[in-house]
Amino acid sequence: MTRSDHSGSAVPWDDSEGTIADIPFRDAFDAIQVGVTISDVSGNIVYVNPAAAAMHGYQAAELVGQPSSILGAAAARTTVTQQSLSDVSRWKRETLNLRKNGESFPVLLMSDVLEDASGKALAIVTVCQDISERKQREEAEVRAALRDPLTGLASRSFFLSLLDRVVQRRKRRPEHRFAVLYLELDRFTMITESLALLDGIEDESDSVRVAERWITAFVESFRVGASDLFLSAKIGIALSDAGHDDAEQYLADASAALQRARAKGDADYEVFNRAVHKRFTQRLRLETDLRRAIDLEEFRVVFQPIVDLRSELVVGFEALVRWSHDERGFISPGEFIPVAEETGLIVPIGTWVLQTACQQLAMWRTRFQHADLTLNVNYTARHLRRADVVDEVLATLDAAGLPPQCLKLEITETMLMEDAETQIGVLTALREAGIRVAIDDFGTGYSSLSYLRRFHVDTLKIDRSFLGATEDATAWDIVKMIVALASGMGVSVVAEGVETVGQKNILRELGCDLGQGYLFGRPMDAAAADRLLGSALEQG
Repeated sequence: MTRSDHSGSAVPWDDSEGTIADIPFRDAFDAIQVGVTISDVSGNIVYVNPAAAAMHGYQAAELVGQPSSILGAAAARTTVTQQSLSDVSRWKRETLNLRKNGESFPVLLMSDVLEDASGKALAIVTVCQDISERKQREEAEVRAALRDPLTGLASRSFFLSLLDRVVQRRKRRPEHRFAVLYLELDRFTMITESLALLDGIEDESDSVRVAERWITAFVESFRVGASDLFLSAKIGIALSDAGHDDAEQYLADASAALQRARAKGDADYEVFNRAVHKRFTQRLRLETDLRRAIDLEEFRVVFQPIVDLRSELVVGFEALVRWSHDERGFISPGEFIPVAEETGLIVPIGTWVLQTACQQLAMWRTRFQHADLTLNVNYTARHLRRADVVDEVLATLDAAGLPPQCLKLEITETMLMEDAETQIGVLTALREAGIRVAIDDFGTGYSSLSYLRRFHVDTLKIDRSFLGATEDATAWDIVKMIVALASGMGVSVVAEGVETVGQKNILRELGCDLGQGYLFGRPMDAAAADRLLGSALEQG
């Protein structure tokens, strides 16, 4: 008798007794921890070791003489013939076996065919290994890849595979519509984002209704233990109308819509719109570049002269920030200042402007012996909300060797009225420190006179929009009232946007103290301001 070796070829096995029950190495088979069964070619078990019997929930004696199919799950049973045995002398497979109690479990089977000297198959030796633990690990790994372990929701990769199927279906059936919803939970760190696929919708309104139901669901609190948990959500929606070729693009659209909803603040959801997305992307790029510009020192300070309308002498400068982008070139303050204010970047930018301008003013006051030369610097609500704002400004002035009264902080009227009570306290502290304050763009913010008196400011700056043509009597009546108001309060007035001699003359006649505008000089760099001050000194 012979049996096959590991390569599949037959090797001699001397069994002079001629009976398969007399198994060589039986003691060894009985001792090993893996299951071993031997069946005749008819499929009946002639030997089973203790490990195989225990693995299947039997005593060994219960299995001997039974068909080997008793151990196999019905779906995994195969018919063995002499022809199949001669075709394959050794094979390995993973399948399901059956325990005595009817429970199926995964096994790894490795079988060898025992042959006689003529090559006739006599029996089959099968080694059986229970691989339940390995399969459980593999299934856990698959679940981890496809499902979030905390929520059980589809993972990103699983979601993308589902979405890709829907995208391919739409390619075959263009009338098929779907939507992707990207949901973000606020104030909840364990679960922050989730994705949903609405397949087979009629139109955009279907996805919007679902989003609105979700938002409404978060209005009610969630009971967690003894506490009520309140959550809010933002949702970005991408529609199949975009006609993308792959799932990632729809996900990107939904993510962009989510960012848009988050940026708007008061929006619970946003449907992706290509034109809106383009503007939003440009805005995000501007924000990124703005952050980079601080480190790259792309900002510069320019100075616009403020002139005494009676003597037409320069009495001060307003410091203004300009941005020279390394690729786009000059970027208008009207474009980047709002973004800087929204992101809070206006604080480090404004601090840098103040420090740079103060150093420059100190140089001018020394060089031109102009002790009365003043500096106006714009400050925002974000600056004023800082607890150390007064100390910061005083430290900057001290570093430059300047007295507090040479600095005038400009704050817009609208900004002051947003949180008037808080601003009153900050302005009072600034003025007590000797720093002067001007209300910028006066006349556009609808401040009440009662608040105006409580602000204790030093200067009102008339917005340029009130300086009309010389023949526009109505516009000049407003300017006249502002000048009279300032006179009654004992504060000075600066008219912005003075561009013509006619405007200058009317302002002087109305009693306006100071003027600023292109008539006297455009915003200029420090070198040009040097020349302007030097020329005035020579003429004086």
